[in-house]
Amino acid sequence: MVPGLHVARDALGYNPIYTFRGIYSTFNPQVLMLVNGIPLTNLFYGDRNQAWGGMPVEAISRVEIIRGPGSALYGADAFAGVINIITKSGGEIGGLNVGYRQGSFNTKDTWLSYGEKFNNNLEVSFVVEYSESDGQDEIISADAQTLLDSYFLTNASLAPGSVSLERDTLDIRGEIKKGNLTVRSGYQFREGGNGAGIAQALDPTNQISSKRINLDIGYVEKDLFKNWMLSGQISGLRTTQEIEKDLILYPAGSTGPFIPPIGVFTDGVIGNPEVYEKHYRASLDISSMGFDMHEFRAGA
Repeated sequence: MVPGLHVARDALGYNPIYTFRGIYSTFNPQVLMLVNGIPLTNLFYGDRNQAWGGMPVEAISRVEIIRGPGSALYGADAFAGVINIITKSGGEIGGLNVGYRQGSFNTKDTWLSYGEKFNNNLEVSFVVEYSESDGQDEIISADAQTLLDSYFLTNASLAPGSVSLERDTLDIRGEIKKGNLTVRSGYQFREGGNGAGIAQALDPTNQISSKRINLDIGYVEKDLFKNWMLSGQISGLRTTQEIEKDLILYPAGSTGPFIPPIGVFTDGVIGNPEVYEKHYRASLDISSMGFDMHEFRAGA
């Protein structure tokens, strides 16, 4: 619903592509994705990795969007735009909530959320969301291997066949806020198929997964001095992209995309691009509103 922002699907695992004013590429590194101001970006490709799997909505309070370059404030990963997901506080949840839904393709979603705001200036929140699905069963009549078969007189393509979009996802988030101090933590797990194949050649057996664990601690002192505010934050993020079963780029019996061909790959062309990263960040800002129609801010 945001003008200038379109969400499409990539052929690599049918991951969402966030397109700001027509700017995008396969891995979509031009858009910086934040959760409560903390980047989810992988350094390897500058994206959210190939098992991103989207974001469930029960824990979301609001989504803030900058359309257009935000690199002056957020760094090079914000070339086309910024999406910042703000999660719910304890006061917003207001008690215990449990939900379940079921839909087509054996899709099931379950969630539990709890949040309270107490009289002693304490807020706590906890959200668990689990989802599983067999995914849509669209039939692909021809794939990349079909074209290679026609060139090299092989018969390796698995088309016509169904796309591989089964998935399991788990999200756990917690927040404690006491006065000026806020502590947040989160865990995300993703596992599923790769759509029409990582090289657009059908691969019905592969499973790719991802884990993301984050912890951030923030402090805000609004009355440091008259009209002066101090804020600081430290955070850590561990993110992985893991291959649960061999990633078959081209099926058994294929010559692969090599010209001239170097032979037939009896087990197929296999690649297992796993990525493990640890990110640590710290920031400190001081700002003043004591100027007529101006705000002064400095940070590191």
